[in-house]
Amino acid sequence: MARKKTAKLNRLSKTLLATAEGMRFSGLMDERSYGNITKRLRVATEPKRSDVQHTSIYIPKAIYRAIRSIAIEQDCKPHDLLIEGIGMVLAENKKVQPKPAKVQRRRRTGRNAQVNIKAEEVVRDKFNSICDQEGLVGGELLKRLLEIYDLSSKS
Repeated sequence: MARKKTAKLNRLSKTLLATAEGMRFSGLMDERSYGNITKRLRVATEPKRSDVQHTSIYIPKAIYRAIRSIAIEQDCKPHDLLIEGIGMVLAENKKVQPKPAKVQRRRRTGRNAQVNIKAEEVVRDKFNSICDQEGLVGGELLKRLLEIYDLSSKS
């Protein structure tokens, strides 16, 4: 039943969005109104995550810049640092610990060819743990492994 409602809502939102775009381009709707409509349509069609509570914080720009620069140095997101800080406060007060953030292995490397490999879960987990230990993305580890293979096969 929920899928039918979601499908109907998505069809309706697409129709409303197309109508709003037409009104905006014809001059019958200003940019602000169009932005409000599209934002409400997005919120209405987004699936709810029951295990996550959304909240916003207001911090001085200088503090945000400092957090952002630390995040860049540590190759993570500012959000991860904020969650880590919240975890410290919770640990200090002996409250529930937040779940650890998922490790982000993606970086812009200039490589754009994709390799899909079927492997056992154990092999995948070992490959990912080596990537994490060495601070590498998967493509770089694969490149190094192939270089080692080439050297050993020439000997």
